[in-house]
Amino acid sequence: MARAVLVAAGVVGMASVARAGQWTTVASTNVTREYPGLALLPEGRVLAVTGHPLGGKSLDSAEIYDIARDRWTPTGSLSVPRNGVGPGGLIVLADGSVLIAGGGSANRSVHEVELYDQRSGKWKRAASMRLPRCVHTVTPLESGDVLVAGGIDWLTIHVQDTSEIYDAAQNRWVRLETMHTPRFNHAAVKLPDGNVLVTGGNRAYPGEVVADAEIYDAKTHKWRKTAPMRIARRSHRMALLDDGRVLVVGGAAGENTPNRHLDSVEVFDPKTERWSDAAPLREGRWGPTVDVLRDGRVLVAGGAFAPIGARKSTELFDPATGAWSDAGDLAQARNGHRSIMLPDGRVLIVGGHFVGLYLSSCEIYDPK
Repeated sequence: MARAVLVAAGVVGMASVARAGQWTTVASTNVTREYPGLALLPEGRVLAVTGHPLGGKSLDSAEIYDIARDRWTPTGSLSVPRNGVGPGGLIVLADGSVLIAGGGSANRSVHEVELYDQRSGKWKRAASMRLPRCVHTVTPLESGDVLVAGGIDWLTIHVQDTSEIYDAAQNRWVRLETMHTPRFNHAAVKLPDGNVLVTGGNRAYPGEVVADAEIYDAKTHKWRKTAPMRIARRSHRMALLDDGRVLVVGGAAGENTPNRHLDSVEVFDPKTERWSDAAPLREGRWGPTVDVLRDGRVLVAGGAFAPIGARKSTELFDPATGAWSDAGDLAQARNGHRSIMLPDGRVLIVGGHFVGLYLSSCEIYDPK
């Protein structure tokens, strides 16, 4: 979710040969993008869509990155501009189309859903979600369906405890029973047994940050409580380790509390449903990107330590030793960026913001 490339805002086509274990600058996106959605397309191309441009409005534009040519090319636009679709906001369905659901637009959350057709390069409307939501989680299920959970409706400032499933074959949404805790700014990951673990987040805006965790049972379609995390956190990240355990990284301990960025790390064992502490990050951060490399190590990059302060540092977690090591600095400190693993095992990072400036820069990390 390991090779990295960096592109500074406004710099296009300045690729250099990627250096092993280091970050390298690559071509910038055509527009600045904060919190973009990313999806890996066939032949190693990357689709980037939505986010915030320099003007701060939600984007409807999309573009495709050609890895071999180091070039971003515009493609079809969404019918509804949006942002805040979450770290896993784009899902590639079984038929190859790419789903985007919800997000924020013009001070409201949206329920509209669209599908990207890779052959035509165009978006088309799909069945809308039953409720509008932003800063929610979107998780692909083994059945080929998609689970959407939580989020906030910015128009009413209502935090959702609802969840629903997109039935891709029937192009319809099925509402599930409510979660035990309403939440946004939370995290979700699919477990080895096909169930989905959801942790943390805010239960109100602005409001309490929770440690609560729950599991969606993909067979019964019901939520059940599991052991809470040891530390309440929001804007954290989770990664599924090769041994089936879940690594929870960083986050923030409160809403609008700039000095409460966390360096704490914990591990969830699905077999025992117990949490244990892991070695802390070298630097606390919320909202970083987290990717599991082919060798099982976990790459953590960027993130925030203050309302407008972003990290330049990156670090690697080795599950075999339980230790963190320095993975080098990004060329551009950033928060609000997104990452995706490329077919060759490198990791591409796109956009974000730094000190109030939105970024078009991109970087690639090569772990070899």
